[in-house]
Amino acid sequence: MVLTESKTRILAALVEARGDVSEAAKLAGVSKQYVYEVLGKLKRAGVKLRGYPFLSSLGRVFIAFCDYQPPDNGFLVCRLKIYRFSGGTLEAGIYLIPRNLSVSLGYMKLRGAVVEELFDIYTTAPWYDIVDLRPNRGTLLPRAPKLEPDYEDWVIMLNLYEDLFAHVTESTPTVSKSRLSYHYRFHVRKILQVLVDFHPEKMHAKPLLFAEVKAPSEEWLSTLLRARHVYILMPRLNCLAGYALLDASDPYDLLKRIAIAREEGRVELEVQMIGYVDLDESFKPRLPLTVAHAGLRTA
Repeated sequence: MVLTESKTRILAALVEARGDVSEAAKLAGVSKQYVYEVLGKLKRAGVKLRGYPFLSSLGRVFIAFCDYQPPDNGFLVCRLKIYRFSGGTLEAGIYLIPRNLSVSLGYMKLRGAVVEELFDIYTTAPWYDIVDLRPNRGTLLPRAPKLEPDYEDWVIMLNLYEDLFAHVTESTPTVSKSRLSYHYRFHVRKILQVLVDFHPEKMHAKPLLFAEVKAPSEEWLSTLLRARHVYILMPRLNCLAGYALLDASDPYDLLKRIAIAREEGRVELEVQMIGYVDLDESFKPRLPLTVAHAGLRTA
């Protein structure tokens, strides 16, 4: 679907507000009723809004680069197949290891892979042009509280991953509404992001680029969470560099504009385009199978 500027702003505000409609309305300068009207139109057009957690709240996050398909061993969050601009292919897998598990790379069947730990993976608010970004002093990447989920937390997370606006208190008839409401407000709500899913059957509706990004400060890297060219941001532990999935139909034009902005001193980001993501051979961020608890399974 083609998004108008108004609808795009509503989506950006909703992502920035982490699903809070009241806060999104304030950020966008519109009424709550208008936000709900836009959400209804998007839903009827097939756009899904998923409640996606900050993975660092659940465990440690790793990215593995392989010359083979990364195994889906229960820990896999996202798999990417990349066609390098320099020739050949690159396979990448993002994994979540719960803190209460001690798992070796051998057990994960990732021998021979180049593995590095990520700070987290972030969904982004698609609003500002990347060359117009300016960091706000003291603005850091979101840091979610650690969570050791119990049964109620998993029930709610799995429900919200299917539909961000699902009725939490109707997640399961075996748990009281008051208990589910408590777990949502004091546990799950604090770790939720919003994943805008334009194409539920594929990685993304348009071509994506895999790029390495470097910044002089965490403040500069955190501004990318408001860039409309950035679909997913994956910072390294030092929060000064990382990887990004870029929504850009013309990578050379984007790279040129960033280079010009750097020369003029307007942007302090270094962006190295690595390759195109094969949307058919990749899948979008999901809750890994290891979040299964008491018989629950992800879709």
